[in-house]
Amino acid sequence: MLLKDPPVQFVTVDDIRLAYRESGSRTNPSMVLLHGLAETSAFFWRPLIARFQADYHIIAFDLLGHGDSDGPEKGYEIEAQATLVATAITKLGLSRSILVGHSLGGVIAARLTIDYPNLVHSLVLYDAPLSDTPPKNVLRFAQRVPLTALLLVLSVIFPRSMARLALGALPLRWAIKVALRRWRVPYRRERLNREFLDHAIRNSGIVLMECSRSAYLHHNLITDLPKLQTPTCMIVGDTDLLLPVRTAQKLSRLLPMGHLEIIKNAGHVALLDEPEQFNTALLRFLQNQEETYSAHVEVIDQYQEVIPQLQA
Repeated sequence: MLLKDPPVQFVTVDDIRLAYRESGSRTNPSMVLLHGLAETSAFFWRPLIARFQADYHIIAFDLLGHGDSDGPEKGYEIEAQATLVATAITKLGLSRSILVGHSLGGVIAARLTIDYPNLVHSLVLYDAPLSDTPPKNVLRFAQRVPLTALLLVLSVIFPRSMARLALGALPLRWAIKVALRRWRVPYRRERLNREFLDHAIRNSGIVLMECSRSAYLHHNLITDLPKLQTPTCMIVGDTDLLLPVRTAQKLSRLLPMGHLEIIKNAGHVALLDEPEQFNTALLRFLQNQEETYSAHVEVIDQYQEVIPQLQA
């Protein structure tokens, strides 16, 4: 596992600076990573980067309002964030990429793939809550965390003014620390270290509220999932509270080119819970895509060889 993250770089889109971290050779296929709510491009992707940076050119973004990226007052709607990232990908000159999104990043990645399919070679939705009944999942999640974390979760239910007041006064580091210590599942206590918390609290409660409201109340991808004509792998932890396995199974069946991988003994951050299982599942999906592509190329080559004979 990486012990140190790649340095921060920036790309500017419409006067907004998005931070990103770059790994691997630019001559390799591109892989773009979008983290989840209250995360950053640092720390949370380390096991994946360590495994795949030798074979892929990896770009891990800080989402709007997260990490070192700018945090404007508005622009946190899923469609707007998808367009922002798509424009950044284009400005960086990336060819059709493997797009990996965790949780909120998965929702944004799915929207980006639907709206800008030419930018995406294949899609990986990692513990991404795309349910058609998100408030129900949020409440189920809230039942398993202490009241301190409940304030964060209920930001999607309170009126915006009330939520802003509550979250603005909330000591975020203390709240997250208490919440994770009291979680029965899925987090492991050994993951609750100072570095995790340092990265998790870099984002303001207001930004977390705006992103939560957009993802859970104002965006429903269910009707759009059949439009995803892109090879898609859903990876979910078997104890994930925001995306239960049963829901993930239903969602994967809506995807025309969908595939589901279930990570055992893992929760909503499956990559950190079970990095070897996660990386093996991702590698299996990527290898299947390479084999399918090679088979298609072989068929096309054979067809092109036959055409002159048919025309003779």
